[in-house]
This record gives sequence, C-alpha cells and structure tokens, in this order.
Amino acid sequence: MLRKMNTKQHLFMAGALFLFVMAFTPLHITNEYLYSSEFITVIPQKSVTAGDVARRYTNDEKKTEKLQEAIIAVNDLKPDGSIREGQHVRVPVLTNEKK
Repeated sequence: MLRKMNTKQHLFMAGALFLFVMAFTPLHITNEYLYSSEFITVIPQKSVTAGDVARRYTNDEKKTEKLQEAIIAVNDLKPDGSIREGQHVRVPVLTNEKK
C-alpha cells in the first residue's frame, strides 16, 4: 500500500533529483567555451582527436579539458572526440585567447 509523502519528503526528493541531474549533465555550466560566439575552423590533415586540437589552442590543462568538451559538443562528435582527416571542425575561442 502506498503512503502519502509529507512536505519534508517532497523537498528531499526534489533536492536529490536536482543533484542527480546536475551531476550527470553532459555540458558543464562553468564551461566558458560553450558560451563563445566566435569560432575558428580547423581542417586536420590527418586523423586527430578533440584533445589534440584543444592542446593546440591552449596551454592550460584545465582550459584544455574544457575546450575539448566544447569542441565535442559544438561539432556533435563522438564521446571519444575522434576527428577524421579533412573534417571541418569549429573551435570556440574566447576573445582574449585568439591565435
């Protein structure tokens, strides 16, 4: 038999659901590259990964990870970030980091 949940239980369940969703959201809200409105297009001459491209455009390891995530999201790549030779890849840039 089902019993009714009180207000405290409702709030607890809502909080738990919120934390679960936030923990498993694929795009991180703090990733500034995902909000970039400027892009450069890269056309690799050999097969590479999004990580390889990200390392080319930033030296900071944390920013490299965030840029890699953004490249995968923006270009709708597979989770491993593989990029084919000759594939046009949009790389988001922050205005103060253009090369």
